[in-house]
Amino acid sequence: MIARFLCALLLLTGGSVAMAADNLLKNPGFEDGAANWNPPDGFTLDTTVAHTGKASLRFGWDNADKRKLCLQTIECRPGKRYLITAWLKSDNVHGAAQGATFGVEWYGKKGYIGGSYPMGIGWTTDWTEIRLLSSVVPPDATHAHIFVTLDWGGVGTAWIDDVSATVIDVPDLLKWHLDPESVVGAADSGPFRVLLDAATVDFLGEDVDLAVSLASPPCNHALSEQKAPAKAGATFSFPTDKLYEGVYKMSVILKSHRTGRELVAAEVRTVYKRPPVQALLVPHSGILLSGQAYPSLDLRPYRSGVLSAAIFTATGRLVTDLHPVHVQAGADGRLSISGRPPAPGRYEFRIHLTAEGSPPYEDKLPFTVLSPAEAQRAVVIGPGNVLFDHGKPWFPLFLYAHTAYDLVKGELPRRDPAATADLLDHVAGTPFGLMDYATPIGGLDDTVAFADECARRNVRLMLSVKDLVPGPGGYDLRAKSFPGMTAEAIVRQLARRFRDHPAMAFYYTNDELGTEFFGPMKAMRQWLHEEDPLHPTLHVHYDLECIRELAPCYDMCGPELYPWPDDNLQRMVEWSDTIQSRMPATAPFWGCLWHFRNSPHANEKLRALAFLSIARGAKGLIFYAYHELKQDHDFPGRWKALVALGEEIQQRSPLFLQPEAPKKCSTATQNVVLRTVSGPLGDWLLAVNLLGDGRQASIDLPLGVDRVLENDERIPLSGRSVKLFLAPYDVRILRLEGTSGPR
Repeated sequence: MIARFLCALLLLTGGSVAMAADNLLKNPGFEDGAANWNPPDGFTLDTTVAHTGKASLRFGWDNADKRKLCLQTIECRPGKRYLITAWLKSDNVHGAAQGATFGVEWYGKKGYIGGSYPMGIGWTTDWTEIRLLSSVVPPDATHAHIFVTLDWGGVGTAWIDDVSATVIDVPDLLKWHLDPESVVGAADSGPFRVLLDAATVDFLGEDVDLAVSLASPPCNHALSEQKAPAKAGATFSFPTDKLYEGVYKMSVILKSHRTGRELVAAEVRTVYKRPPVQALLVPHSGILLSGQAYPSLDLRPYRSGVLSAAIFTATGRLVTDLHPVHVQAGADGRLSISGRPPAPGRYEFRIHLTAEGSPPYEDKLPFTVLSPAEAQRAVVIGPGNVLFDHGKPWFPLFLYAHTAYDLVKGELPRRDPAATADLLDHVAGTPFGLMDYATPIGGLDDTVAFADECARRNVRLMLSVKDLVPGPGGYDLRAKSFPGMTAEAIVRQLARRFRDHPAMAFYYTNDELGTEFFGPMKAMRQWLHEEDPLHPTLHVHYDLECIRELAPCYDMCGPELYPWPDDNLQRMVEWSDTIQSRMPATAPFWGCLWHFRNSPHANEKLRALAFLSIARGAKGLIFYAYHELKQDHDFPGRWKALVALGEEIQQRSPLFLQPEAPKKCSTATQNVVLRTVSGPLGDWLLAVNLLGDGRQASIDLPLGVDRVLENDERIPLSGRSVKLFLAPYDVRILRLEGTSGPR
């Protein structure tokens, strides 16, 4: 066995294998206590339990306050891999996605840049060996560390002993070919095929299977998996005809034949199932005001052919049709309609693509024209993606909350009255609305009663229907409160009931569901629009590759800009820009922000993150989360600071709902983000320092600006520049004046 795999390894690496047998870890068996490991609270030496020797490291807690890590920094070897093994034992470990586990992470100049994370053990499990071969250390890594933890949300007790980390000089562990990387069609799309050239496994010391899977991001739930003994020439084929359109992940991994455990971090490629033509409405929400022109169609063809389009009323009467046009795969275009604006009502764009050698493809894109009376009581997306609430510009601030959740028991079958009263007592009178995960867990009456209380206290509600997509864990719990009703019937009933509710603001339709739910999510958006076109849908997602593909499922997108696992706000800039480049141009972008619970300078960092999101174009903010913030060691102080931040944003938001100025301020100072706006309220500059140390910034002003004021105090200029000292995580708001200004 070893000889056969060694031959494959020598062939793959050109006849030379460099493998360092030395353990990079110091004190790997904890015989010298906690030396070299730097354990925080929750980690202690245990001389009564050990796998070998006289000691082990015990870790655990009964309150999932945060993800605590016990670390040891090791030698960093860019271009190499680490083979890490450890023995783990657990007692009643639960609530953690990966259980009691370890992992390796590497960091560069910008902070965290990757890592590998094995599945650990849970519940009560005797000593078990966990083995992991990491992915390749990135070339820009400057240091690495091994960590031990109970994964996010975990409680219980565990022990670790005999930890080993060795360097493996096999950068190309697997060679595999994927053909094709994208398929086109509806029920006629072809399969994804994977061919494995070689598998290098001899140093793992056991029989190994190749496992190839097709998964749905972002959680990468395997939709199908095929296994075969690890050998060169293995071929795998995955049908796609029954898949929804969108982004998928193809992964190849080595698993222990004996235990089925993953031994190597998966090698993953992104694959796509494309529709013959993706058509999106402009404006994206498909909600128009009386007097507006017909919507246009943004077309992205993936198959060449002849496209015809027509508009029908909700009753099926033809309103107008367009002359057929030839479309070319890869050539984006726009289809527009001229003529008299449509009357208020419900309409439907129907498109039909005919391509030689392929079955016809059809799609329907509903849209609604609101009457003037409906528009005055609606939340609508206006010019520049600004939201209008009952006819007035609005910058919404919402707070995630959960009134049916227990840290140990998980989600409860009904809303908790004490948690509900505590939440509303705190939020009432603040600028925040509520996105409550618990809706509609107690059924229609309970949900209406909660909304009525929100209205009585002047608190706006974002109604969460995300767990009414059949399949994910929350569906069965909520469906029990609506006996005998389908998901569609429940959603339609809720939308009809809340269409004119005074607390109602938005529908929350997705919290990280992936492509496998594309069809139901798209249908849910349509059900909501048909029953309640007065309130748009918000969709949250963190996988950047899915944003464009999931566009038919949302009106607005609030990608999670959590600064996890570090506090690098520069990463938020990169994510914001990437996400907006993939969103439809007429879909508002929201910032979805974490509170930095129990983190040093948390209030300053959250304020910087909020204004950073605004600086990158956010038209609303949603904060995660009230129940998270309740676990902060200084909840009263943190809550007071959060309310103050909300009031500051509320006061300043009219300024930053103005359009971006055509002539902008600029700076060469790194880690300082600017936004220049110009409109009826004047010309303003927002500057945010992303770092936790102060810096002197030189900001170049547009031609025509000769006065800069902060809180009505004039700031001296140096030529056409202004010099500002920005404190750690500082936010500065300046008024620009002059003969012409940025306009």
